Formats: sequence, C-alpha cells, structure tokens
Amino acid sequence: MDPSSSDPSTQDSIFAFLALIDQEAFRISFEHLDQKTFTRYTRTEQFDENDLLLAFEERVIRHSGPPARRNFDLIDQDSGGVFDYGYLQPFVSDSEPSRDPMDFARRIVPDDPAYMSARNRDAYVYRPLPDTLMGEVSARVIEIRARPQVGDGQNVRYVRLYVDRNSSRLIAMYLERVDRAMWYREESIFYVHIRRMPGTSWMPYNTRFETRITVPFRPAQRFRTASTYYG
Repeated sequence: MDPSSSDPSTQDSIFAFLALIDQEAFRISFEHLDQKTFTRYTRTEQFDENDLLLAFEERVIRHSGPPARRNFDLIDQDSGGVFDYGYLQPFVSDSEPSRDPMDFARRIVPDDPAYMSARNRDAYVYRPLPDTLMGEVSARVIEIRARPQVGDGQNVRYVRLYVDRNSSRLIAMYLERVDRAMWYREESIFYVHIRRMPGTSWMPYNTRFETRITVPFRPAQRFRTASTYYG
C-alpha cells in the first residue's frame, strides 16, 4: 500500500498523538553520562561505494569517576584496514576517542521537529505500524514519511517512533535525514534506544549512526558507528 494514501482521519489522530508523547527521558538520557559508571562497546566502520568494508575499529571502554576527573579505561580493542576521511580529516580527532556523546539524543529530537509542526503538517504522511516489544516494553510504533514533492524540501525524510504503551514515553527512535549545501550532500541515519537501569535514571542502551557524504571530485564516503551501553 502506498503510504501517502493513508486514511486522513488516521493521520490526523496520529499527528495529535505526537503532542502527547513524553520525550523528556529520551532527550536527557545522554546528558548525565559523565556522572555515571558504565561500559560502552563501540564499532566504527567505513565502506566504499559498493558497500565493501574498508576499515573498522572496535573498542570496549569503562567510563567512571566524577566529571572533573573522568576515567576512560580501555578494556579491549580491535581494528583492521585504514580509514580515509578525505575532506573530513581536519574534523577528526584521535585525542578524545572516549568522549560521551552528551547531545546525541537532542540532535535527533530537537524541541521543535519539523514533522510535529502544524506548519509542515501537509509535508508528511503519518501512519501506525504494528506494535512491537522493545526489551520487556510493549511499544506503539508510528511511521512518519516525507510526502513526495510536497515534502521534498524537508531535511527529515523518514521517522519511526517507538512509544511505551503504558506511559506514552518515547523509548526508541529511527530517523533518516538529508542535508545539502553548495559543495556537499550528507545522508544520515540515526537510531537510539533507551532503557531504565535498575535503581537509576534512563540511560542509552543501543545507538547507531550512519552517514554518507558526497563531495565534488571524490567517491562518496560512508561511515557507520554502533554502540551498546551496559554495566
């Protein structure tokens, strides 16, 4: 079924429901990581234009200690190949590989996302997907897709929201966006899943970030980073 043909009344009810979703735990889940003790597994990969793996790096790092004297203890690591950052090399630093991504969630869930704005209502198609289990939580799944032609100017192209049925709390999100400038094009995919740790506040559980960057006079570059937080 063409998603743009979804029943208008269903789309209206979903759009109204978006305003009721509790996004606060999702937004702040990363903000206090520098005050918590945890272990993070991270794998970063680079692919060529044919999706062949060029390079990878895996790290397991234990984060502990107060913010002013944060400890990053390398437990395990592995790597292969050579990363080619191209024009991005000036923005890449190996000196702070363990820094916590404290603004990650707010980057994909800003205070006023375009798909929740009445001004952009007609630029998107809203529809429900079947419920799913996120760990032990039953989640309602909402799909939001930029409408062909009308939504072509929107940076956010596709969104899936996973909402706890009992609390209307946002617990996971998948997002695709496209950013264009005069000299480059970036296509990005984000995924974040949070969960409540026993006796603590909400924390990230799984994250994925993938980007494809196209610039003049060189092949497209694609990078992917996946992380799991535990302990």
